[in-house]
Amino acid sequence: MEIPTKSLKRKGSEFLPTTTAVEPVLKEAFFDAGYNEAALIELIGLVTVRTFTNYVYTLTDIPVDFPAVPTLQ
Repeated sequence: MEIPTKSLKRKGSEFLPTTTAVEPVLKEAFFDAGYNEAALIELIGLVTVRTFTNYVYTLTDIPVDFPAVPTLQ
């Protein structure tokens, strides 16, 4: 099935935040806490992976790839 580009763009934008801007004070606080640019890149990567998997699981209902944990009594 072919989806018109305009429709796809509109639907995609409904899922995504409107901006990726981060307040400079948050970045400064991150570095002031002793982290470096490598840690910042790693943090961005972790957030990206988590966001991706959340969207995949939410939108596709793909089953989790491990057995369900029994309920505690």
